[in-house]
Amino acid sequence: MSRTPYFLLSRILLNFETKASDVIGDISAAAFSPDGKLWIGSDEMIGVECLSPVGNHYYGKHQRFELKDYIELFNTEDEIDIEGMDYSEGYLWLTGSHSTKRKKV
Repeated sequence: MSRTPYFLLSRILLNFETKASDVIGDISAAAFSPDGKLWIGSDEMIGVECLSPVGNHYYGKHQRFELKDYIELFNTEDEIDIEGMDYSEGYLWLTGSHSTKRKKV
């Protein structure tokens, strides 16, 4: 039986360039796509962030994708409260809040 070598990744550097203060305090979800990009969701925005691998444990080349450019949103002024995300079969999947405290589902 062959064993695949595994290692614990304890730290990575995320470079959001000038928009770092808009993002880092509210990160609530993340997922890797097969091309190595790191997708990041926030519970305070209506978009997702994408960082590309630029070195060993280092991600940069920040891009922001506003969800209103890809799907119809009923409200583009509020947050969408991303709580989970995954990448599968060419699609980035997002999950929002399911809290019973929300006024509108």
